[in-house]
Amino acid sequence: MSGSDTGGTAELETLRGRGATVFAEHAAGNIGKPDLVVYSNAIAKDNPEIRAAEAAGIPIVRRARMLAAVMQTPFLTGKPAPASVCVAGIHGKTTTSAMVAHVLKAGGRDPSFCIGGYVGSLGGNAGEGAGEFFVAESDESDGTLVEYAPTHSVVMNIEEEHLDYYRDLQAILDTFAQFVENTRDRVFFCADDANAARLCSGHPRAVSFGFAGDSTYRATNVRQEASGTRFVVHRAGHALGEISLVVPGRHNVSNATAAVAVGMTLGLTFEQAAAALATFRGADRRLEVKFEDKDYLVVDDYAHHPTELRATLEALRSLGRRRVIVAFQPHRYTRTKFLSAQFGKAFEGADKLVLTGVYAASEPAIEGISGRTIFEAVKASGHRDVEFEPDLARVADRLLTAAQPGDIIAILGAGDIYKVAEEVARRVRAGQVGARASTVMKSEDDIYAELRSLLGLETILLRNEPMAKKTTFQVGGNAQFWCEPASEGDLGKVLGYCAVHRLTFFLIGRGSNLLVRDNGIKGVVIRLSHGAMSRVEVCGERIVVGAGAKVRDVVMAAKRADLAGLEFLEGIPGSVGGALRMNAGAMGQWTFEMVESVRFMDYAGNIYEKPAGEIHYEYRGCPLFRDHIALAAVFKGTPAAHEAIENRLKSFQQKRWSTQPRESSAGCIFKNPKQIPAGKLIEELGLKGKSMGKARVSEVHGNFIVNDGGATAADVLQLIEFIKKRAKEERGIELETEVMILGE
Repeated sequence: MSGSDTGGTAELETLRGRGATVFAEHAAGNIGKPDLVVYSNAIAKDNPEIRAAEAAGIPIVRRARMLAAVMQTPFLTGKPAPASVCVAGIHGKTTTSAMVAHVLKAGGRDPSFCIGGYVGSLGGNAGEGAGEFFVAESDESDGTLVEYAPTHSVVMNIEEEHLDYYRDLQAILDTFAQFVENTRDRVFFCADDANAARLCSGHPRAVSFGFAGDSTYRATNVRQEASGTRFVVHRAGHALGEISLVVPGRHNVSNATAAVAVGMTLGLTFEQAAAALATFRGADRRLEVKFEDKDYLVVDDYAHHPTELRATLEALRSLGRRRVIVAFQPHRYTRTKFLSAQFGKAFEGADKLVLTGVYAASEPAIEGISGRTIFEAVKASGHRDVEFEPDLARVADRLLTAAQPGDIIAILGAGDIYKVAEEVARRVRAGQVGARASTVMKSEDDIYAELRSLLGLETILLRNEPMAKKTTFQVGGNAQFWCEPASEGDLGKVLGYCAVHRLTFFLIGRGSNLLVRDNGIKGVVIRLSHGAMSRVEVCGERIVVGAGAKVRDVVMAAKRADLAGLEFLEGIPGSVGGALRMNAGAMGQWTFEMVESVRFMDYAGNIYEKPAGEIHYEYRGCPLFRDHIALAAVFKGTPAAHEAIENRLKSFQQKRWSTQPRESSAGCIFKNPKQIPAGKLIEELGLKGKSMGKARVSEVHGNFIVNDGGATAADVLQLIEFIKKRAKEERGIELETEVMILGE
């Protein structure tokens, strides 16, 4: 089995552990000679692997059809095919399917599951259990809902959505009607949704849930308390007992009632279902708390449809805080166009709203449609405090300047606005809120003197340090303060000082994936390059490494100890901490493949250690290190012949130097989009050799911008924007920078 995915997640590593070949880029050569090619609706029709499969006459099927077949197939253990539970609906299906799987698992039923979001209590978004049930979130966006023939189905709600695919609401209803007709046993439906009730209530094995008085499973007496949400569940008019949820909102009460209905129908007691739901913490980006203290609550949520936005805001208002400040990023031009009037009325629960540009999701732009379309609709609805900020990088500033103690700061949307949530949480944690959102209260002389007196003599502390000599790009202005802590204790002291005095800090590695703007960096730049933070020690088959160590030093230590598996890291020029934060990769492999455990510090100075298997990571990123700092890691090698390791290293070195430029650069500038590797796209656009100032697109590799000597950050940024514009205009592809850009 083989496949391609640009996300280096733990799920992919599980597949590799089972013998699958996983490619990091989409390319025609990856196909080989399989019996079948499966693709998701996120894959464009001109994907090189799809084209190669079509040319070779290999059967191609959509993901939904494959998942439907898997759910109806007996497991290899010889057991009968599992009883399937398919959860469908325009909203709430990720959380509800996660709740159902969680309830069954906690009740000892060990279900298989496939869900559209990472669920911590389940250990991922998919898994094979030994039990008799299979829970799946079933997507309706491209009409493949009709592929499923579940044992039991759950219909949450039905309304206008995905109008880029469906002609109108009736077409959506027809698709759900076929899904219901395909269901072989129970059809669970939300009695509070008029379309779902009308479609499902006549089914001979219908089971309703919700708040409506005639619901089979009815939620009543909903109370929002400090510890969470409490409510009572009735079945056929008789009280079963009370449910306690950590996740807030009436929509989650409805979701949980669905999980109770399914769980009890499948043989659990109410007590088992209630106990399980009390421990449910939600899926990633579903009312996910990024920061909370007595003054502020920062929440990140995936809501991107008007109905979802209203439900999310209602849930946040139920928490009883003073105000709800919201940032929203529209998702897809078609949704923005067709539902603009509904979006205009969706933010009544927001005291203040900041809107930004549309996240295209590989969709071509529509003339006259933008984030401003929703801005105008919201203003027309009478909202008194709404702003439009087209630059996503400035949204955090707008939110933090407006925030006051007691506020909820909510960041909403299905695109890359999660980055704003991380930035807001980091700055709130550092006290950079309200009038102090971007203000350093002390003079530079005072800050330097106080930090110097606080830190040990071995810790390096400099002022106005040129960043051009700290990065492989060799461009950029000065760091206001530069610090190389000599110990974990001194690192904690720097973080504590920054928090107390509302001083921004930035952590960098060896500067190999970094572009610093020409006006430099205001605040403290920290690098863990001191010898005490850079140790490399071999202990049997394991290598204990400080975060400040060069990645190449780890490779050489493994080579000397005759430990194989780390050779691919040889071409990564940065530090171990940077490699962990970026989940750096080369030669089709990623850093976290070889990591056994990680030691890290939060911004309050607390130190933790976790097995790598408990850390969620992805393509070119590890969410943990968005608000934590890597201190050390344990790598595990495999004993091998010295000559074999030497030969593999030489092979990788030759490949690297034949495919990468030798001039100063920051490595790959862009992340690979789903459709095509970024380097190949830039080459096809004819941009190799394109220059602006002293910055040039490498002729060796299109995804590298090199410094011809004397380049400025402005030159590089101008060239980046030029490439992004050409990719968008000519191919409809939104390129996203992989290189970190810092500074004024």
